[in-house]
Amino acid sequence: MHKFVKFFFSWLLTYWINIWVTYILHNFLLISNDIAYLVSISLVTIVNFIISMTFTFNNKYTHKLLIKYVSVLVIFAILNYLLVYIIKLMFPINYYILIFIITTLIFFVKFIVYDKYVFNHKKKINYPI
Repeated sequence: MHKFVKFFFSWLLTYWINIWVTYILHNFLLISNDIAYLVSISLVTIVNFIISMTFTFNNKYTHKLLIKYVSVLVIFAILNYLLVYIIKLMFPINYYILIFIITTLIFFVKFIVYDKYVFNHKKKINYPI
């Protein structure tokens, strides 16, 4: 349960970073919404990997770990999109509520996959956090 709490708080942090970086890039640096969001997502992906590796799952960096993380990240992004798209076609549900539901479900599944598959590497390290 301790890892899940860390995972949840790292998600809150990266969610906050995502919102604020997008806001700052768009409103103060006058970058388009799409580009601002793309930059923000890219930054959050890097930050999330580092936090997950060091703080949440206490792993040492390897290229294999990075490849597994990116692979799972792409799979979850596609799954998230497809679930929202398909369910929206099948049921008359508010788009934003549907995104919230699917994203929440994927959050829990993502934690399990990260814990059991991605960050289960044997090279653990004790970070002073």
